Formats: sequence, structure tokens, C-alpha cells
Amino acid sequence: MDFEILIKEIKDDIEEERLEAELPPSFLMHCNRHTFEEDHKRSLLAWWMLKEELLKRGINPYKVELQYGKEGKPHMEGFPFNIAHSGKMVILLISEKECGVDIERIASRPPFDRMAKKVFSPKENEVYNASKDKPDTFLYLWSRKEAFMKKSGVGISDFSLLREDTPSSVVSKKIQDSLGSSYWLSYLL
Repeated sequence: MDFEILIKEIKDDIEEERLEAELPPSFLMHCNRHTFEEDHKRSLLAWWMLKEELLKRGINPYKVELQYGKEGKPHMEGFPFNIAHSGKMVILLISEKECGVDIERIASRPPFDRMAKKVFSPKENEVYNASKDKPDTFLYLWSRKEAFMKKSGVGISDFSLLREDTPSSVVSKKIQDSLGSSYWLSYLL
């Protein structure tokens, strides 16, 4: 296995108590860091997916030591993974090496002109400013940028890295949920 991307759609009737009961304490502690209920639900599903993948590979998730990088990126020794969620979609990326993944729901929103100037490189801003669909383009560029940042293990507060061009090796594609909402999914191995 070089890498695997697992995608799940969160359902309205998600059994939060069942997922919470099935998660190792260190995974549940990570989920409980989310303030908003929808983020908590998505996080529960993502970490449950990770637990299930560990079990499939013969790894006891209750015996794994969850560690955090200096910017808070969770990791496990010898098992590179990354999690992302947005809207109804939850993504788990498992790889043989450090990786980053992001997903952004494409919604009709006003352009992010001020934010684009702060977070994109000059080249990326040219692409954004030339776009006829700025919300879509912003989220495309942002999902690529965030996948890169997550792989690097640095937070989005590192504006020096934010302003660099995102590597062309980031893979991006559009996906849809069952309600027809579109998302940009980007990953970097």
C-alpha cells in the first residue's frame, strides 16, 4: 500500500454515544477538543474510521500512543495518517510516509479577496484574481494550501510558509456528497 484515502459521509442520525463508547480514550480526547457539535460529530466519525483501519491492520488502537507535533498535528509512530472534514464529508488519508489532506465544501459565498491577499503566493493570487468563480477558486487553492501545510506539520499561523507557492505535487479533485454538494479534496504524500 502506497496510500489509501477513505471517504465517509456523515449521516444526520449518527450514533454519537456508540462511536464515543468505541473509541480509545486518547482518540476521544482529541474529538472533545471541538467546540461546535457538527465538528465534534465529524471528528468522532473520522477517529472511528482510524480505529477501524488500525484494527484491520492488526494494530490495537488502545495500545497506540497518540502524539502531537509542535503545532498540534496528531500522529502515531510508524503509522502516518491525516484527517480532514467539511460539510457532510470526512476524509482519512493513510500513507507510508508523512501526508496531508484537506477537504472544503464549495458554497456560494462572497469572494475572499482580503484573505486571498494574505494567504496565497503572488502566483496563486494571479490565479484567484483571474477567476470567474472566485469562491470555487479560493477553496480549490485553499484546500491545496492546507494539505501542504498539514503534511509539513506547521499550523496555518506560519504566514511565511503560507505565502509560498503550493507544490505542484498536491493532488486535487472535486467530489460530491449524496445531496449534491461539491467539495475540493486535496492531498499530498
